[in-house]
Amino acid sequence: MRGHCSEEAGAFLTEKRSGGRMVPLSAWHVRCKESASADAVVRAYGGVRLGSDASGWIECRLEAQAVGVLFSSSEQISALLVAKEGMRRTHVCDGAVFQAPPSEVGAPCGCAADPFERRKAARAGTGPQPDIRLRFHLVDLPQMGMFTLQSASWSLFDSLRGVLVGEAQSADGLELDLLLAQRTVVTRSGLVVGLVMPEARSRRRGARQSDGPRPKRRTALWEGGLPGGCEIPARRSSVIHVQAGLGYGTGRQNQGRGPRLPWRHSRR
Repeated sequence: MRGHCSEEAGAFLTEKRSGGRMVPLSAWHVRCKESASADAVVRAYGGVRLGSDASGWIECRLEAQAVGVLFSSSEQISALLVAKEGMRRTHVCDGAVFQAPPSEVGAPCGCAADPFERRKAARAGTGPQPDIRLRFHLVDLPQMGMFTLQSASWSLFDSLRGVLVGEAQSADGLELDLLLAQRTVVTRSGLVVGLVMPEARSRRRGARQSDGPRPKRRTALWEGGLPGGCEIPARRSSVIHVQAGLGYGTGRQNQGRGPRLPWRHSRR
């Protein structure tokens, strides 16, 4: 694409390893290859630099919940459902048809059409998991190099496949917002749980370029421990913000107020 650098500038993160496990993050994190790139990203989206690792990559935490991204070709978007045995892939599909091996491409994959059933099968170990790999330019910083995002989020997979279907599967010049969407559910025990889930949204359907800094709220963040912030609202029920459907921590019960949904802490 003319005027766009093809070199890798950084990587967006929705989770990171801590204590031997992957911990969801409450905000977008970006690892930048160059100090100038980190400064430009922080100026464009708000946030802070968190420091650099031994290899010199600089990590930043962003304030913006939505980031506009641009894809120049379909090859820059890979959103698949994958099952593995060790390092060997035993199932690769897009939720409807096989994408590998070549002899089976286009054949029905047998995955359930209902997203809930897909996730249920994945949790039981009988179905594939999302494997999402994206390469893109930032709409607000088009002259900067390529950024990447790898994720196993169900919410990102479902929303991304929905956008691609709406765009007739063409990603040439496609602009999307990658955002951290907030959802609230009530467990059977009455605990109100706020989920922070990565999603994709088409900018061609009126999405804003950036949601800007988050509004100030009574929220405490425990990154690397409790994923997300724990917001204690005025009412007696507790709201625990988590990402990707992984619930941690405790809170007061909802005292029977509101619906009691058949929900479990699980990857969304």
